[in-house]
Amino acid sequence: ANTILFSPFRTMQVTPHKLIVMLGLNEGSFPRTERRTAFDLLAIQPRYGDRSLRLEDRLAFLEAIMCARARLIITFTGKNISNNNPIPPSPAVIELLQYLNDSEPAEENHIKPINQKLHGFNPAYYSKTEPQLFSYSHSNYLAATALMTSHSNGCESEPVHGHSAPDPKELSDLREFFENPAKFFFTEILNIRIPNPEWDTIEDTELFDLYGLHEYKFTQNLLDKILDDPNSEPDREFFNILQEQSAIPLGTHGIALANRIYKDMQQYFATAGIIELDKSLLDTLLEQRSLPNTNLRVQCEHGTVTGLLPIFTRDQQDFLLFFRYSKIKPKDRLNARLAHLLASAAHGKPLSTVLVGSAEERDFLKPIPPEEARHKLNQIIGLYLKGHREILPFAPATSFYFANKYTPETNQAEFDQIAGTAWRQGLFPENRDAYLFEAWKQDGPTSNPDFSDIAIKFWKDFPELPTQPEEKDNV
Repeated sequence: ANTILFSPFRTMQVTPHKLIVMLGLNEGSFPRTERRTAFDLLAIQPRYGDRSLRLEDRLAFLEAIMCARARLIITFTGKNISNNNPIPPSPAVIELLQYLNDSEPAEENHIKPINQKLHGFNPAYYSKTEPQLFSYSHSNYLAATALMTSHSNGCESEPVHGHSAPDPKELSDLREFFENPAKFFFTEILNIRIPNPEWDTIEDTELFDLYGLHEYKFTQNLLDKILDDPNSEPDREFFNILQEQSAIPLGTHGIALANRIYKDMQQYFATAGIIELDKSLLDTLLEQRSLPNTNLRVQCEHGTVTGLLPIFTRDQQDFLLFFRYSKIKPKDRLNARLAHLLASAAHGKPLSTVLVGSAEERDFLKPIPPEEARHKLNQIIGLYLKGHREILPFAPATSFYFANKYTPETNQAEFDQIAGTAWRQGLFPENRDAYLFEAWKQDGPTSNPDFSDIAIKFWKDFPELPTQPEEKDNV
């Protein structure tokens, strides 16, 4: 007595009870379909009495109906999880409804499916608008009451208050924020993490070639190996370890591919040099590893910024060097710009910044007076503080290319075209980022009236901006 029995939906499994509940009678899953192999002789010459899964499920359905003494409940998935379109139930359920409704001449007595809500705390379960929906859950009632109260107030959204940025602010914090202000606001301020299948799932396919992110990760491992011991070549054991880590393809093909990329890196380092430092690139990177980090600290009106950076000195001229064995991305330029402003404001001497990429790309940031650097850094800190109260309409690549193409004479039509191109163009455009898209949807941050001012304020005076968005590899 007073028990709930669970049983598989098979023939001779259901016993008579006052209430029978049949769960999951969805289209395509009930009744089961026959999937016979090509060499199944029973399918070639069927005989009376051969087993049929479809007929067995229909028999179990009929037995369950007959076992219901007082009430019968049938559930099925009625909406598509992707587009919310209606989904019909199992054909057996449709036939049952048709039979019952045809036997009842009065239409008001026809049986109609009850559309249950997605969440148990939906206010419809605790209101009289839909009498067929009800719930006895007290916790869900409290949640539904709070939900109805918040909707009835009709409050407009306001910036988040009470969350202040730390002081002093680290250079790494500024860099992390401006790389994706939307992600920073969701994760750090609202404590919300948006799942991204492209990054949250582990690949289960074997690697057969090196391209994109896989090639970039391998070249980073190879670069670390070269800088650790520039006089020796990577041996077979080094490549075997990378194969065990699925960093390169297996077998001799993977080792041959890795050796080819290593030879390309050797040739690149043999010819690449830093004119400003009058040294080869490899020697400069080796020297950079041995340099002590200079502790930099700048006090601005909006707060203090600190950071540790290695500074070169040549002929009474100081330099910062940033290198990436790949195409230079806007995020690399963002990192170089923030470091250049901090070092120029705190170092007290003329300082240049060199940003080098693998495709013969170079950015050279000229020295700027300390007071001017402090003023620009103060503006950036102001944007950083604003991003703690609301989502800052800024995306590195979109803002970078917009600042390059925009002029004061740009009209609205040209503005929309420039903004759309910057937001959507490229192999991995920023509108595919889960946080940026959730914050700005299809139009992107360019739809915000403050976008253009912030983009120009951040990227103003950056040297020789490219004229078209480059093909980004999302690394």
